[in-house]
Amino acid sequence: MALPDLFELVDLLLSWHLYVGIAATAALCWLIFHFVPNQAFAAVIGVPLAIAGVILSFRWQLRVDMKS
Repeated sequence: MALPDLFELVDLLLSWHLYVGIAATAALCWLIFHFVPNQAFAAVIGVPLAIAGVILSFRWQLRVDMKS
């Protein structure tokens, strides 16, 4: 891994878009696990939602970087 690649990775992880997306995903998953009485059903809903939220957060960040 070259040094410019490392700088790009650090720049990706320091953007506020990524953190807002992950925070919104975490809040939604917390609400699901808090209010759904059956833990297995909450996991069936929450785990795919968490994975999709993290992926969409990365995609949002990459799209913003491409426009800049």
